[in-house]
Amino acid sequence: MQQAGEKQLTLTTEDRVIIVAYHLPLRVDRASNGYSIEWDDERGIDKHGMGLPMNVTYVGCIELDVPDIAEQEALEKLLFEQYNCIVIFLENKLRDKFYHRFCRLYLAPVMHNQMHVMEDVDPFQPDEWRAYCVVNQLFAAKVVPPPRPSLPPSLPPSPPPSLSPPSARARSPQVMEVYSGDEMIWVHDYQLQLVPGLVRERLPKSRIGFFLHIPFPPEELFAKIPWRQQILEGMLGADVIGFQTILAARNFSRAARRFTDATGSDKKLKFQGRTIAIDAFP
Repeated sequence: MQQAGEKQLTLTTEDRVIIVAYHLPLRVDRASNGYSIEWDDERGIDKHGMGLPMNVTYVGCIELDVPDIAEQEALEKLLFEQYNCIVIFLENKLRDKFYHRFCRLYLAPVMHNQMHVMEDVDPFQPDEWRAYCVVNQLFAAKVVPPPRPSLPPSLPPSPPPSLSPPSARARSPQVMEVYSGDEMIWVHDYQLQLVPGLVRERLPKSRIGFFLHIPFPPEELFAKIPWRQQILEGMLGADVIGFQTILAARNFSRAARRFTDATGSDKKLKFQGRTIAIDAFP
């Protein structure tokens, strides 16, 4: 991490970091004596794989399906106390609309410079976008609970009940205040592009980084996304936005200047009174 404006985002051994990603860097399976749990370095975000010596708290989901609320609470406590991981459980219908449909079938192809358009079928479905917004709010709420429910601008005031089940809400007392005031918040990948902006609304002076693990398309293709402005402004909530390649970083900067009020250059943007560093970190 580099410096953005007057905020120093270089990490030291004394820093505390909250890493927010859709997948926790854990493999969790049921076993005869409870659970089999091990670190999953293939996710690329565990502190050992990234060479991070500081105190890290993780926020994310696991692949194990845990429909029972009592079991969710027990597993949530176990992962927090023994692995410093804060797990989010999503109801199956919400997860399907958010991850398998909006993220994998719609957003990922666009980000990879593709556009799958079937005859007489609109690839963009508003209810899948709503699911994306709901999940991003759940992740942001795990970092810092909102004072009251809120949605990004231009969205209806409340999600349908089917997309906001009790099992998907931030419930556990031991994780209600993840952010204590001095951590750096590091958000990862395209599933959570709204999270930096949502956290920034609640913590205006916080240190936030965002890294995109997939390409960012040319602005002409990104223009096809109906909610392009909301996605870009969500990412612009970070102080540093990292990409895998210089081309992806440049594509983002140009899209941000075209579709939001951001101004500046390919490597430094001004947005809502803040300076945001844009760069490639291969």
